[in-house]
Amino acid sequence: MKKINLSILLIIILVPILIQAQKTDLIRLENGDWVTGEIKTLQYGVLLYKTDGMSTVDVKWDHVTQIKSKYKFEVTLDKGGEYLAYIDTTSNLNEVNLIVNSRVSFIVKRSEIVRISKIKDAFWGKFSGGFSFGLNYTRGSNILNYDLSGDLNYRVFRSEASLKVSSNLTNDINAENRTTKNNADLRFNRDLPKHWFYAAFSSGEQNSQLGLDLRMSLGSGFGRRLIYTARNVLQISANLVGNREWASDGGQKNNLEGLLYLEYRIFNNAPPKTKLLSYVALYPSLTEKGRLRTDFNIEGSIEIWNDFVYKLKYYYNADNQPATEDADHVDWGVTTSFGYTF
Repeated sequence: MKKINLSILLIIILVPILIQAQKTDLIRLENGDWVTGEIKTLQYGVLLYKTDGMSTVDVKWDHVTQIKSKYKFEVTLDKGGEYLAYIDTTSNLNEVNLIVNSRVSFIVKRSEIVRISKIKDAFWGKFSGGFSFGLNYTRGSNILNYDLSGDLNYRVFRSEASLKVSSNLTNDINAENRTTKNNADLRFNRDLPKHWFYAAFSSGEQNSQLGLDLRMSLGSGFGRRLIYTARNVLQISANLVGNREWASDGGQKNNLEGLLYLEYRIFNNAPPKTKLLSYVALYPSLTEKGRLRTDFNIEGSIEIWNDFVYKLKYYYNADNQPATEDADHVDWGVTTSFGYTF
């Protein structure tokens, strides 16, 4: 019994000491105060910082004048550099000394740093994502609509894998008509110097409005981030895509397409946190003369409480030569949903 009590006593004493030992990072604020804590991440112009007294807090990056840590981080600069480095102070405010190793170090302006990611050894610590669900019913028209989506991301230094899924159903009960739209996208991105990147992806989609039972695609290409700041990202890519289509009338065919992709993201982490994502994808066919597919999407989200968000999304899909002759050439919709991010 004495041995058990002694073990419990040691745990009570040592656990707080070990936890406290991890919080050895330092940041200096505009008012000159130094705050000890643990750097979690810097993203979208906000430093996520864990302290003893205030738990985890959001600190605007503009309000930090100096930063120091004895741990290594993945640091991304606005001009395209990515480094695994220790972070140290300099004799000047608003400057950061990045120490790559014992022989390589250099000074950058604090404003040049757009992202800091903690190097996490645990497998599960490298994941992030979110999910959302929306349900709408109009009694007057007797139309039921649901929208379900989710994404999961796994990131290591200079590489990221992501899985995105979405499902949308609209049921016109009076007309006994139901349309469905389902998508799944698996993607791998590898960051290259000067904001260039390589992408490989595979996707599956179904759209009854366009007469498509299934389209399986496999593609790859290269792109570049034209704008990469703490609050804005604009990127473009050119890709080659091969796919096989199964039409609702039983027909099947193979296609080879180009893919021109443009994406813009903007963030505002001042409460309430808001995000806006929009993209346009053009698929000119290389095997069917004159065929062009277009995807356009714009989605906004606002945090309502502690990582719970409200989303509003507009999507537009067009195909000037759809899978079946009697299918519509255009499908579009507006959805609202509530979700959670992690």
